[in-house]
Amino acid sequence: MRYNDTETMTFQESAKKKRPVIEKRLQAFISEYAPLSEVSPWGEDVKKRLLAFVNGGKLLRGCLILLAHEMYGGKNETDAITLAAAIELFHSSFLIHDDIMDQDSERRGKPTFFAQYAVLANKQKLQDAKHTGESLATCVGDVGFFLGFALLNEVSDTKRKMHILQTISSELTLVGLGQMQDVALGAGNTTPTEEEIMQVYRYKTARYTFSLPLMLGATLAGASKKNISLLTNLGETVGLIFQIRDDELNIFGDEKITGKPIGSDIREGKKTLFYHYLFQKADKEMTHRLNNIFGNPALSTSDIAYVQECIKKTGVKKMIEEKKNKHQKQIIQEINRLEIEEGSTQQLHQLLELTLSRTR
Repeated sequence: MRYNDTETMTFQESAKKKRPVIEKRLQAFISEYAPLSEVSPWGEDVKKRLLAFVNGGKLLRGCLILLAHEMYGGKNETDAITLAAAIELFHSSFLIHDDIMDQDSERRGKPTFFAQYAVLANKQKLQDAKHTGESLATCVGDVGFFLGFALLNEVSDTKRKMHILQTISSELTLVGLGQMQDVALGAGNTTPTEEEIMQVYRYKTARYTFSLPLMLGATLAGASKKNISLLTNLGETVGLIFQIRDDELNIFGDEKITGKPIGSDIREGKKTLFYHYLFQKADKEMTHRLNNIFGNPALSTSDIAYVQECIKKTGVKKMIEEKKNKHQKQIIQEINRLEIEEGSTQQLHQLLELTLSRTR
């Protein structure tokens, strides 16, 4: 079960070593969770699909828990791995629900949960296969959340367990509220302010992707409140870059690498930072055409190409780069304030570079 003899490794090498222990914990917990098999004939189906989906991701959040636990000299590897596995269950559940809301039929190059179940509903000749698929996928997302909390119940550190549970519950609640704001802004007819967009980024993605795992790993290791606070701020800023890069890949990425349809944010009319800057800079003629593109379910490849062209022509791409550079400088300052060993400092710098340059 060891994962923490990684002082001389890069962040990517370290994460590669951490992944198998998280996968093993998820495999053991989900496959042996008795209620999934005892209550409903759907239990075995959920086990198979959910485990494949969770372990098919990057497991970034789980790896960050183990990294932070390691950075502050944590000795409770078993609990750290349990926390890492639980956070990945929560993440996968959010993704399952998110795909339904966004109507994205593909993730990681494979059909999303609701798309899989729609096919199954068709085979079983169930009524309204699309709605049935969405309903079944919603249930799997719910099951994933409850499994996450069931797994957290196995944390043995009673001294810190209650604080960890409260932290997770609080942060996941913020994710739900951030998602609601994202949905509402996307359905609205006005362009939100930059701060409104950054608030969505902050609470829908940034904090739970980076701040929460770093906080949990450090808390379990017994880090000081000062260091946990510094990690929280660091994680939030890295998370903002992560989300901005995510938006960028949605418009300019390679679908074969990202595993998600390019331009889905445009099709859904999502009010991203790109959207905000673009409508701020577009001329009258450009604005008219863009209004007919964003939120159009019948989005074409030529529409996406036009948006890409406008982003470059108006200088929006440069504005986004300046925004990322500003956050990058802030992150470097925040890393240097942490009370950690040089090897851990280097891993955080590498995490930043990986976030800036990621292709999926």
